[in-house]
Amino acid sequence: MGLGRARMNKLRCYPWIFIPASRLEPVVIFYNGKILSPNRHYTWMEVSGGKISNLGTGVPPGSGIDLGGKVVLPGFHDSHIHIFSLGRAAQRLNLVGSDSIAELKKRLQEYSQTSKSDWIVGYGWNQDMMVDGRYPCKDDIDEVISDRPVVLFRACHHIGLVNSKGLDILGIDSSSTSPEGGVIDFENGVPTGILREKALSMVTEHIQSASSVEERMRIIQRGIEECLKVGITSVQTNDPIAWEAYCQLDDEGKLPISVHLTFPVKEVLNGSVPEPGAVHGNVVASRVKLFADGSLGASTAALNESYSDGTDTGVLIYSDEELEGLVSDLAQKGWRIEIHAIGDRAAEQVIRAFKKHPSVRPVLTHAQVLSASAIEELSNSDIIANIQPVFLGTDKTFADARLGERVKYAYAWKTLIDNGILVAGGSDAPIESPNPLLGMYQAIYRRKNEEDTPWRPEESLKFKEALELFTTRGAYASMTDGRSGALEIGMDADFIVLSEDVLEDPRKLLTAKVLEVYKSGLRIHSLEE
Repeated sequence: MGLGRARMNKLRCYPWIFIPASRLEPVVIFYNGKILSPNRHYTWMEVSGGKISNLGTGVPPGSGIDLGGKVVLPGFHDSHIHIFSLGRAAQRLNLVGSDSIAELKKRLQEYSQTSKSDWIVGYGWNQDMMVDGRYPCKDDIDEVISDRPVVLFRACHHIGLVNSKGLDILGIDSSSTSPEGGVIDFENGVPTGILREKALSMVTEHIQSASSVEERMRIIQRGIEECLKVGITSVQTNDPIAWEAYCQLDDEGKLPISVHLTFPVKEVLNGSVPEPGAVHGNVVASRVKLFADGSLGASTAALNESYSDGTDTGVLIYSDEELEGLVSDLAQKGWRIEIHAIGDRAAEQVIRAFKKHPSVRPVLTHAQVLSASAIEELSNSDIIANIQPVFLGTDKTFADARLGERVKYAYAWKTLIDNGILVAGGSDAPIESPNPLLGMYQAIYRRKNEEDTPWRPEESLKFKEALELFTTRGAYASMTDGRSGALEIGMDADFIVLSEDVLEDPRKLLTAKVLEVYKSGLRIHSLEE
């Protein structure tokens, strides 16, 4: 891992996550496996007190749990996910995969017949994947539903489509102006129904009901179930109004994974969150999250030059002075800071702010479109580039058109690692699948599936590099490096058992299933359960 590994070894590990000793088995032997340690394979592993106490090959030192010859990997870390939104997505209209506006309307019609909520909320449409070649508009939705407000979020969640009823409720008409940091789309002076970035806050105030802690707990549990299915044992999650719900889940023994909670900056500024670094069982008050720009798919990522398929340069949420002021204030209060930046202009702005106002392991989330100067600045910093390889399968369909020659520095994960930049991996679920195996596949093969054509294969990662994104590097981003993220003596016994041998053939990452998930040596999920 070059310079990145050197820095990781120098900095302090914060052992924040604890599991009570009463919940741990004394000594357990796991044998007849293909156990992947950082530098070699083992066939058996001894676990004592939730930690790996010994590793070996050949005859195990006793009987225990037979791994059936299966591959065993460290439990996955997701460095950027939205657990609450992942759980809530199951309750909303799923528009993922809609290949036309007609298909979107059909799904909306079917969903509206069973939905009883005041606002109909959907997510997942993507105009780049539709045959119509345009954004859907309010008139399309009005043809299906005109008497109830509707908002349908694009796959990136940086754009929303609102019908006429919804626009009336929001007070948006031909005389409206776009809010700072946001855009209301107009055509011939009339709102189209498309709202971008901070303009969406007008909608979210209506659809984010003040649900009870119990309801939020149920939604979070649903999201955690989805994580367990794909072998995730530790999350760095961006969730609103969530601290109390997570703490109560932990108190009730219903939080089987480690949760490093990232708070929206609004909650931190209004004082509704605990102190930075506060610990409650398996929950840590970890970071605060800001947005510097939008998304590439929505053409709101802030670029230094105009989009190659348009005349705009995207949306920069803050001025330099505003962002630096926030970063300075948050750093002085002891917060770790995570900032969403997708475009090169936004990334450069964030890097400048982080360097002027240092904090502990700052996080530049997404780092999708960079510049040569941004890569150089990152290579000479302790800033973590938090990437989402699973984006590639979707974004490769429009990145060349949006960026032109700038694509050289986009999704350039091999370049980042080779330059010693601290890179961690996440999914941004439910924007994309939370499955780290899929993320690893796309990081290695730079394609969506076996039938797809590799995109910019010169940026492909090796299996070990791809795995580290979701293990050792993910642990570094959560500040639990040195105690989790690898199957080594003295480390937490967090591991997963796979259905297929992805070590022999990494292409099987696409079809492999997680058979079992263990946390501190205790099984917390089984495919058969």
